[in-house]
Amino acid sequence: MINSTKWGARFLTTTAMGVCLATTPALAQNANRAPAEQTDGEAASVGEIIVTANRREERAQDVGISISAFSGDMLQSKNIRTAEDLAKTVPGLNSTASSGSSVSTVVIRGVGVSDFNDHQEQPNATYQDGVYIPFSTAVGIPVFDIERVEVLRGPQGTLFGRNATGGLIQYVANKPRAGTSAEIEVGAGERSLWRGQGSLNLGNDTIAARASLYYQTQDGYVKNLSGRNRGDKDVFAWRGQIKFTPDALTTINLRAEGYRQRGTNPGYIAYPAYYPGAEAAYLPETIDFWGTGPGKDLYGYRNPYKPSAQTVDLNNEGLLNKDSRTYALTIERKLGKATLTSITSYGKVNNAYVEDTDSTPFRQFEAGNVTSAHDFQQDLHISGGSDRLRYTVGGFYLDIKGNYGLYNLFDSYLAVAFGGAFSAPEQDHVIINNDYGVSTKSKAVYGQFEYDLSDKVTFIVGGRYTWDNVKLNSLTVNCLQTIDGLCDFFGGIPTTTLNTFVTGLGPVTINRSYSDWSGKAQINFKPSDDLLLYASASRGTKAAGYTAPLTGLYPIVDLPYRPERLNAFEIGEKAQILDRRLTINSSFYYYDYSDFQTFLFQNTSTKVLNRDAQAYGGELEVSGRFDGEWTANFGAAYSHFLVNDIITVRAPTGEKQRPINQPEWQLLWGLSKSVQLNDKLSVDLSYNGRYVGNAFYNIVNDPIVKAPGYVVHDATIRLESDKGWWVAGYINNIFDKTYQVGAFDVSFFSWSLRQFGEPRTVSVAAGIKF
Repeated sequence: MINSTKWGARFLTTTAMGVCLATTPALAQNANRAPAEQTDGEAASVGEIIVTANRREERAQDVGISISAFSGDMLQSKNIRTAEDLAKTVPGLNSTASSGSSVSTVVIRGVGVSDFNDHQEQPNATYQDGVYIPFSTAVGIPVFDIERVEVLRGPQGTLFGRNATGGLIQYVANKPRAGTSAEIEVGAGERSLWRGQGSLNLGNDTIAARASLYYQTQDGYVKNLSGRNRGDKDVFAWRGQIKFTPDALTTINLRAEGYRQRGTNPGYIAYPAYYPGAEAAYLPETIDFWGTGPGKDLYGYRNPYKPSAQTVDLNNEGLLNKDSRTYALTIERKLGKATLTSITSYGKVNNAYVEDTDSTPFRQFEAGNVTSAHDFQQDLHISGGSDRLRYTVGGFYLDIKGNYGLYNLFDSYLAVAFGGAFSAPEQDHVIINNDYGVSTKSKAVYGQFEYDLSDKVTFIVGGRYTWDNVKLNSLTVNCLQTIDGLCDFFGGIPTTTLNTFVTGLGPVTINRSYSDWSGKAQINFKPSDDLLLYASASRGTKAAGYTAPLTGLYPIVDLPYRPERLNAFEIGEKAQILDRRLTINSSFYYYDYSDFQTFLFQNTSTKVLNRDAQAYGGELEVSGRFDGEWTANFGAAYSHFLVNDIITVRAPTGEKQRPINQPEWQLLWGLSKSVQLNDKLSVDLSYNGRYVGNAFYNIVNDPIVKAPGYVVHDATIRLESDKGWWVAGYINNIFDKTYQVGAFDVSFFSWSLRQFGEPRTVSVAAGIKF
């Protein structure tokens, strides 16, 4: 077993030594050369991408933030089509489409809330063209017609609208521009995959418009013997933009976009589970029995298929319908050396979701939710500066309103507990409906200042003050029972006559307000154009909220959870050597959390907990180009993250546990070669691999929710013509690896649930630009 502390220290020490040694010759070669003076070969260096992480255009190498950035062409070459795919390329990032609901969860450096209720905001903020996406159901957007994507690790809030403790993902779409151009791509692949996307740009220097479309349909990869396969999808997304430039000082951009998905979630593979006494959960290979025989659940059923078969037999095939819309108006006005920017937006999401939770032919446990929510945002900031001083000062307003409903059906097991007939599972059940609303209003002022103390040293200071009001509206829990006494089991809901709805909890309204500050202080040291060293201390905050109880088991006083606060310390370096053909970036951090917001799933109950936590770790990214044709990259992320005072069967008074979906180690690597076949054709070959260490999918780190580490390989070949057309082939998961990406402990009902990633998928695509 790896000693995480020892190996973490070695990782940090070795990386730091390597950077110091590697950057020594760079100081002599490029000490007095500005970026504009580089040769053509240097301009082709790896990692040269312009970002706006500091609200202005800069080379990523000049920004003192742990940041991974990718152009649209880079994403296309890696076959990055969804937000979840970004985890294939970014060290320290894990992102999954969460089973249990319609949400997508993002984890950066171990920070992320895995509560699958739609109303929860995440600690990692996602932005599309400067507009914050507050809804987890809308985070998993298709990646199409994109100029670039930026992933910022660490607390953010002194430069962006919504404060975030974990990090930030920013999508920047291609904007309308003068001239006429178009692009079309079509593709096909396994499991009846059909994909198409395209864009059309028209305009001149005064007014221009751009329309973009994306469509994908594909059968599910989890075979269902009694219905359609699980994980099927039918996705349509669109974006329309109009850019108006009435004069040299003003730019107006109106954007409307939408996203629609129909299909089902991949769901789970069900395993029998057994808790002997107070011991920890056994894995399926070592279980004894429960109820009706060795290795079977209460119905005497055991999934006869191996996980690699990805085969289930369901009585309910499920449903996943998502719709989102965003309308945004961005106005930029130059005021001398400053730029005033106003971003006004309105967003709306609707969602309907149903799953066969038990993943068996019996109607044991079903769940679902519905969502109707909208938000209004206003961000107003001014950026500018002089030769030595640069600044951004702004204000942000956010208003979110949503109505939500949860549906849960529990069947024969509870009926048995209360004297029901075990042989009649379709007649003995209890249904719990939880209807509630959540409204959030947030106001903030923020700013950041950078001052050059000398030609090589820059001091950065930023601050933010936020006022949040979060209201839980009219929470009502209703219970439908078929046997007297079943509803009593769920939080004292009163029993009435058979087959009637009763009101057990509600209507309940809770209204709470909070205010807090966050900030940042940083020193940048740039001894040469090709080396940046930085050190920062930050304080981050995330708003409070409410747990939406699935079953009404929690007392009202336990529904609110407190804001989380983070003290973060980070050092890092960014270096380029060998005439900028080799890039070496690394960062090291220490986190001290107060009231870290984490998620507990326990049988039929869910809850967001506040616990203190500590973490340290780092990231390393190395990329290089050799002989003009070969490009190689390597990335690594290490995280030692422990959450305090989590009650487990081993420690009734609490113990330290790892956060959800956070491996200690994550490794990424790739190799590509570009070959010019003749003066008209070129071919690009690329291979990418990733290792993700073992992770837990509940804050209680029982073996039943542990996912083992895995390695997955992908490859791409692309033939391109100077006439603007191309053809490409993709293989994802080359060796058809079965790897786990989720787990739930429902041993109360005699089984555990596991979700697996997609099997090998082969696809082709062809496109043209004109």
